[in-house]
Amino acid sequence: MKGSLDGKVDQTPATLNVSDVRVNKRETILTFWHTGDDKMLVSYGEYSWERLPTLVDQAGKKVYSPLTFINWEGDTVCMCTDAAYIRGVPQPRTIAYPPLDESVTSIDVKQEGFEKPITVPVTREP
Repeated sequence: MKGSLDGKVDQTPATLNVSDVRVNKRETILTFWHTGDDKMLVSYGEYSWERLPTLVDQAGKKVYSPLTFINWEGDTVCMCTDAAYIRGVPQPRTIAYPPLDESVTSIDVKQEGFEKPITVPVTREP
């Protein structure tokens, strides 16, 4: 794990945990999970993509939002794993973002309800 931070998800105390950020020529993948109350539903799922973590490049002054597409019902959804109950067991999730600039070696993971970002190193893949 690269970092964690206490905050709130839908007004419920929770911890945001970041495993890694991997980038290749096509995309950037964030692997993360929330921990908290064993009955807490992380409602930040594929239909609420605008509430999911963003990646912030402080030096380049860029914010990367999750990649989205229009599904067969006409809804805008993210390229991510969907929301789930916490139930006390970590449930890793992933989100796809545009590829980061070549110069980025670390990135801030920022989410609504968490006061500060979690700064993590970027892993580059071929």
